[in-house]
Amino acid sequence: EFMGSRLDPTILLTKRIFLYVDILNNTPSTDSKHKSDDIQFILSSATIPEPLMLLKKITGRDDNSRANNVSQSGSGNEIRVQASFTPLRELHSAIVLLIDLLADFIFTGLKIIVFVRGIQTIHQIIEQFSDRWEHILIERERMRMRKKSKANQSNTNNSNTLDPNDTLRGLFDWIPVKKNVEETRRNTFSRDKNNPPIRGYYASLPSAVKSSVLEEFATGSVRCLISSSALEAGVDISNIEIAITLSWPGSKLSFLQQIGRSGRCSPSMVFFMPLATNAIDCYFSLH
Repeated sequence: EFMGSRLDPTILLTKRIFLYVDILNNTPSTDSKHKSDDIQFILSSATIPEPLMLLKKITGRDDNSRANNVSQSGSGNEIRVQASFTPLRELHSAIVLLIDLLADFIFTGLKIIVFVRGIQTIHQIIEQFSDRWEHILIERERMRMRKKSKANQSNTNNSNTLDPNDTLRGLFDWIPVKKNVEETRRNTFSRDKNNPPIRGYYASLPSAVKSSVLEEFATGSVRCLISSSALEAGVDISNIEIAITLSWPGSKLSFLQQIGRSGRCSPSMVFFMPLATNAIDCYFSLH
């Protein structure tokens, strides 16, 4: 596609830049060495499969001996475990399940990013999670007290019985235990019931709000981001252990960018939550 008409304005602009530089430097058109030959380019793209061919077309230079193709971002690429849910009947049931998952992940000390389609869906998830946050805090405190009581009883009876309610114990055995997990859990439990550790992110948010959200996520005071495609690329965020895609994002490239947000600094899990009402979702849930 980049060989077509979309590239023509860029090629024309480049030729004019070359011409203006030579005119300003009084370079005769008959000279074999032009001042414009010294112009350097930095071309960046996440989607072009043949960057050197693109460079040749834009600059008109046949010799790419001076070209330096940087194909690695420098970010880590740790283990990712991918899982797909059975297609869910409707968006509402998907959001209910998602909120339960997010609560488990947050209280396990993990950082999560969820990609959805549409700002309205972002607001739905944030609103429903916020409505349930006080109830979640109460239930988690009860679970903590039950586990503490069982642990004391286990020590008394010299037993090593596992808590059947600890559903994430086996799932995350393969993730290296972080030193600050317990501290993160304590901080999560002590959070204001009116300020859940979850935020929305999309392109039309004011710049100051977007910066604040990313800063909160980086410091750990926010544990989960619900995002549109705005965070697929172009924003530096790391330490994400869980990436969730709710419904197929529209292209394989978008999906790869979304799951690529996790696993940069530590092993991670990727979840795809398809909707039964979407035929494409159903297809990719099996493939």
